[in-house]
Amino acid sequence: METVDVTDLFTETKKKKLPVPLRILRACGIVLLVLVLAVAGGMCFSALNRAKALSVLPPGAALYVHTDSAWGAVNPLIDLQAADVLLSEPSLVQFRSAFMRLRTADVRKSALTAWLLARRVDAALYTAVPLEAASTASPGDGAYAGAELKTGPDAGPGSAPSAETGAERGAETSSGSEAGTSGESFVAAVDFGSLSLFTRLFTLVSPFVHIPGLELVHGSPSDYFIWTSPADAAAPDAGAAPVIYIKPLKNLVVISTSPVLFQKAISAGNEREYTEQNRALLTSRSVKKQPVRLFADASQLA
Repeated sequence: METVDVTDLFTETKKKKLPVPLRILRACGIVLLVLVLAVAGGMCFSALNRAKALSVLPPGAALYVHTDSAWGAVNPLIDLQAADVLLSEPSLVQFRSAFMRLRTADVRKSALTAWLLARRVDAALYTAVPLEAASTASPGDGAYAGAELKTGPDAGPGSAPSAETGAERGAETSSGSEAGTSGESFVAAVDFGSLSLFTRLFTLVSPFVHIPGLELVHGSPSDYFIWTSPADAAAPDAGAAPVIYIKPLKNLVVISTSPVLFQKAISAGNEREYTEQNRALLTSRSVKKQPVRLFADASQLA
């Protein structure tokens, strides 16, 4: 009777290897799986590790604007003739050329752009009030009156704000920081939710990404970005080129035209400076689904 050595069987099994193409495919599959799990884990962390929009909006704003979809609210307004009138104002003419390029840009037809920009945005518009007065006065004590606007095809007559209304409510931006004022400026917080994984990492990869006009500033306590429109800076008749300050902060991207307001915004401790009444009003959810909600402080607009 022939005997079989069990040790030899195991040795022969161990010697059998997968073909090289299959081993390469297996290695690629493992790497891809690890990357997918890492991205999924990072997006889950980003969705949970959040900052409230009100925490980055300094008190004392004349107008508070909220929209659940920046693209759905803003895109229909780009083609309005009222926008041309508004951008003819001396303090807004610096943004006119960039706006006109956006109006004719092919990116507006992109479904990917619409999806990426369908983000919640909370913005605060500030009139030319001395910053010292705004900080020493009881912040957030003004009574906000709310309104909801419709835009797009479902909008009723008169639902879009006129150019005169935008000017009266401090929608203009101008440089006033050197004079010790907050200027007619804005602070906006864009909520990217789970997609903020990529905005959080952008500071690290930005040295390898070239975006015209965008500059990384190594500041204290953290880094941030400054964007200046190259075309506007080169145009001799466009006036001072607009300067935008940008910083990814947890799930938010904070944007401002004022360096003073920007520094206060990224401190992320502004929510406690609002009264309980205003905090409840500004963070309340709309009963009706409206693209834009406005809250105005009459004392700041007077």
